[in-house]
Amino acid sequence: MTHDIWLAWVVIAIFALHWATVLWLEARQRAHVLRNQSQVPTAFQNEVSLAEHQAAARYALSKSVFTSWTTTASLIEAVCWTFGGGLSWLQSTVSHGLGDGLTAQLTFVAAFILIHSLIQLPFSLYSIFVVEAEHGFNRSSLSLWFIDQIKGLVLGLILGLALLAGVLQLMSQGGTHWWIWVWLLWMSFQIVLMIVAPRWLMPLFNTFKPFEDEHIRPRAEALMQAVGFKAKDFQVMDASRRSSHANAFFTGLGTEKRVVFFDTLLDKLNAGEVIAVLAHELGHFKLRHVTWMFITQALVSAVFLFGLDALQSRMEVLSVLGLEAASGQGRHALLLLSLYWLLPPALFFLKPLGSALSRRREFQADAFAVQHAQAPDLRNALIKLYKGNSSTLTPDPLYVWFHHSHPPALDRLRQLHV
Repeated sequence: MTHDIWLAWVVIAIFALHWATVLWLEARQRAHVLRNQSQVPTAFQNEVSLAEHQAAARYALSKSVFTSWTTTASLIEAVCWTFGGGLSWLQSTVSHGLGDGLTAQLTFVAAFILIHSLIQLPFSLYSIFVVEAEHGFNRSSLSLWFIDQIKGLVLGLILGLALLAGVLQLMSQGGTHWWIWVWLLWMSFQIVLMIVAPRWLMPLFNTFKPFEDEHIRPRAEALMQAVGFKAKDFQVMDASRRSSHANAFFTGLGTEKRVVFFDTLLDKLNAGEVIAVLAHELGHFKLRHVTWMFITQALVSAVFLFGLDALQSRMEVLSVLGLEAASGQGRHALLLLSLYWLLPPALFFLKPLGSALSRRREFQADAFAVQHAQAPDLRNALIKLYKGNSSTLTPDPLYVWFHHSHPPALDRLRQLHV
């Protein structure tokens, strides 16, 4: 068996193992939710009705089935692009018209993104207008959804291709340690994005208004002053235009930090509960969870680029897929292959570690919150959010271990001791 065939089998094995693991976990989740849908867990029987519990179970089942189908569709698409000759056809088509320079490489990537986005459109439509709509969450119109897709695609192409041009130039001219220069470029891009996104990018999709609630804002400002957190502003985002899901978050960096409440969150919670949620989010910042998350992402990026450097010295992996592997002509294809089909499975199998760390940080943020707000308010807020978002109260433990960035409701309430 030739070396190229061995490489082909390794790539096929990665695809297949990723697909099989996702489907196995989703099957476990569905079975566990079905077994427990007939009775509300004892700890929630005073707050959650059987009808609400079963509605959450149906929502979990719908999402799980959809995930299984989209994972299978993604596998088929990946095979078509790689071993099916899709990337080879696209590369030869672009090269025939534009040659092999930087313009051709950027055109190749842009064409791939456009085709890939078109393939994904039906799944996005189904997710919003069937899965979310059937369970009462979708509030978006077809025209608003379409406008969002166009804006996201155009913005992604403008920013992404500008960044890619710099990456490809550094890959070809950055010398032996090109990956370090690319890593510095990528991290600088991330930092700039955190600064400019709240001011210029996010308003392209949502409307942000000052949060002026006379009962909540003074308490929120006092809480933030007490914990030593400075933000540029409190804002309310019109999330209800698209969905009834509720959330709150911080965005920005340095002097551009903003506290953002979904309007749907404010509709569900009373003043004390909003303060408790804010205290939880402040806990993430004060305990440096956001900083450590950024550091982790930086390390993962560095490892990925170092691996890409090693892979670049074995460009024959491209010939397995029928792509041009000559020096200087395959970097864009190698980058695309790594980002879309090699990196996601690698991150997927590392996901349990990231999920475990995230759940631990959620517990820590809850503990911080009850030191600066009322524990019953946090408990009530959590229950309302689990109910409002139809989060199942009985997820499969292995599924939680693998996927959930937040602890199950029962585990969180036990930690609160209320």
